[in-house]
Amino acid sequence: MSIAVDPSQWRESDLYEEITINKSKALAQYKLREKDLDGLDFHVGKILNYKGFKVDTYLYKEIEVERRAWERYGGPEAFEAVLQKKHEEHQQKPRPRKNFQQPSQYARGALKRKLGARKAARTDPYIKRSRALWQIRDAMPRWLWDACNAALDVHNTPPPPGDDVQVGASTSKKGKAKGTAKFKPLFDTDKKREAALRLAFALPMARTNAYATRPIPDPGDSAPGAGAAQSSPEWCCLFEVLDGAPRLPAALGEQGEGLTMQVAGGTQAGSATYLYEWDASYLDQLHDALSAVVRAHGGGLQEGWAAAKWAVYDVFAERMSGLEFVLSDDKGNGTWTDPAAGWLAEGYAASGFRCDAMPRVQVPKSL
Repeated sequence: MSIAVDPSQWRESDLYEEITINKSKALAQYKLREKDLDGLDFHVGKILNYKGFKVDTYLYKEIEVERRAWERYGGPEAFEAVLQKKHEEHQQKPRPRKNFQQPSQYARGALKRKLGARKAARTDPYIKRSRALWQIRDAMPRWLWDACNAALDVHNTPPPPGDDVQVGASTSKKGKAKGTAKFKPLFDTDKKREAALRLAFALPMARTNAYATRPIPDPGDSAPGAGAAQSSPEWCCLFEVLDGAPRLPAALGEQGEGLTMQVAGGTQAGSATYLYEWDASYLDQLHDALSAVVRAHGGGLQEGWAAAKWAVYDVFAERMSGLEFVLSDDKGNGTWTDPAAGWLAEGYAASGFRCDAMPRVQVPKSL
């Protein structure tokens, strides 16, 4: 009988998603009834029977079978308790007796451990049950994991009625939304999210490990890793300059204050690509402020350039363009871009912070 326990508090499974189990073993080892497997995906495979002949069998993902057992008995610890009880009852049966059937991850003395001795299950709002997603998360800097998932969530949100649909929604021939009722989120499952997040490792700054150099901000700091140096006159000046950073215009094709704009591509309506970047006047102000921070706090120290470049990165990402997953179709395929990462390149620092070596990052935008 199922017991009401909050599944969000359950521990992570020890099983890999690729492991399969045939139907008879699933029922016997996990102490389930046939109806408990209703709704689970399966495929027909071949196994050798006890006579050595190949026979057809239903193969299920074992992690999903285990989940059904948890749901039936009230969670992983409750399921272990059921196995423990049934194992003890089995031991009381007279010999000769058959071997007690249980999942391998619960055998070899595992049932003898104190129930509840496991560490609390890790949780993440972007992961449902995927072990692969946990591996991706552990391989990424935490801030990058959060930023990538936030970028994917953009494609899970229906556009306002009447807006051009660029992702996930059913569109008319004119590219207009037919209505949010037909909108389908593109990254609402672990599998879809896995495929997109694996592509993030191809980003140039991910390959060079530059993303991992982001300092961890102290509580209350407004810039990453600046610490007590934030109160210095040089940092205050940099913050003031960044507060005035130009942003992309509301309507593409407009010049935008503090920006330079070039037009690339076709001249027909809807075919042009606009290239935006911060203009020379603003870059001069920013260079002066950055140079002052470097002179006061160093070119590689956490209080100097190592933190200042991330302060610029964050503002450029917010005002111009940052980490984004650009779709190539309506099935969730695409590529990652991060124009703001131009501020993490080594050329400016390698030049001795010359003004003419400042990053000039162009942001392409199309109608």
